Amino acid sequence: MSAFHTLLINPDEAVNPLTQSKSRQFLVTRNGEDALVHFLNHIFVEAANNTISDVHFRDNASHMTVRYRIAGRLRDMYYVARQTSHDIDNKVRARSKLDPTERIAPLDGKFWFDLGDRMLDVRVSIMPTRHGQTIVCRLLDQANAGRSIADVTMSDPVRACLMRALHQNEGMVLVTGPTGSGKTTTLYAALNYLNKPDIHIVTAEDPIEYDLPGASQVQAEGHLRSFARILRSFLRQDFEVGLVGEIRDGETAAVSVQAANTGHLILSTLHTNDGPSTLIRLADMGVERFGLGSALRAIVAQRLEERLCPHCAVQHELTPQEAQQLEKLDYPLEGPFWRRNNDGCAHCQPQTIQSEAEEFSSIGVKPGYRGPFGEKGRVPVVSIIENTKRLRRAIQYNQQDEIMPAILDQPQYRSLALTGLDLCVQKTLDFHRALRLSESET
Repeated sequence: MSAFHTLLINPDEAVNPLTQSKSRQFLVTRNGEDALVHFLNHIFVEAANNTISDVHFRDNASHMTVRYRIAGRLRDMYYVARQTSHDIDNKVRARSKLDPTERIAPLDGKFWFDLGDRMLDVRVSIMPTRHGQTIVCRLLDQANAGRSIADVTMSDPVRACLMRALHQNEGMVLVTGPTGSGKTTTLYAALNYLNKPDIHIVTAEDPIEYDLPGASQVQAEGHLRSFARILRSFLRQDFEVGLVGEIRDGETAAVSVQAANTGHLILSTLHTNDGPSTLIRLADMGVERFGLGSALRAIVAQRLEERLCPHCAVQHELTPQEAQQLEKLDYPLEGPFWRRNNDGCAHCQPQTIQSEAEEFSSIGVKPGYRGPFGEKGRVPVVSIIENTKRLRRAIQYNQQDEIMPAILDQPQYRSLALTGLDLCVQKTLDFHRALRLSESET
């Protein structure tokens, strides 16, 4: 396949759903489906309105469980009769254009769901299991695509450092963290800031998660359209800003560094625990140190944690062991520190339409967990490393003993744990969640 063919955009991804037909909810296609269709539409509207990231439909021996991933944790929201579970499976397959007869192989699909004022991009994964099917729907709310950097929670010094990196004409900005840590949201906020009429932005993604007006977005797929091959083709596309969905191997890393050192601003992600470990990962990939030291502008490390409910949070008294842990982190003991209220309050419950319970019961639907949570929504915990002259020299000359001192010397740098504790004092993050952040850091 030629280099040109690697730049062909998937026609399904190129279509703007906002310009298409508004009949983009589940529809009644035969008699007796009214309650079922109403229930399915209710699920996706309810999930979108409560910032649910994933909806799970899981077959059990006697029933189906509908689960929401709320701020990182799965909650049983509905229990569905076995017969209705088959109808749900068929409806989701039809909506996703998936084979209704395939019950052995895993299936992947997608569909758009109309929320009225915006569109919800739903990515569907169906896996055959012992008791039937497990359907997982990842929800990508297109409202998130328009977020600005100001919308991403981070301290002023961290934001200023990120902006300095984005103002460069060339270089590489990396965002690191585990799956579900909000990396894509941060990257698209950066792209929205950089997206100007006189700027050519190109992206290589797997999958393309949001539509970016004016950008050339390419779906990475297999060896013939790998991140590295697409990026090499991009180098002949006269672009200023490039997004590489993920640096997974040495080839992609090397081409990214090459692009960043030849007049392009490259944004990408890695799956590492924190900023310092990103440098170790890139070295393990075989990235040439002088090139990396020259290309790197900043490393953003982040997590996405449950936001503490400010209405019912409880002040936390430190135990002697916790005080000792804070002393090791060199964090002041004065606080005040806050923790979740296990009893929760009315503000922690997801918005739902309780009056519809009777109608849903006619198709064998029972409400699941409807108690309070003590937390509502999510908050990013963000740390940033700037590639200063001192750090650049340590990278280029492989001065391992100098790398951490060069990082700790930066005024804007605070580890994820310290940043989490700052959010705890601000009544935004549970104390125990903040403290656990230190366990995964280098």
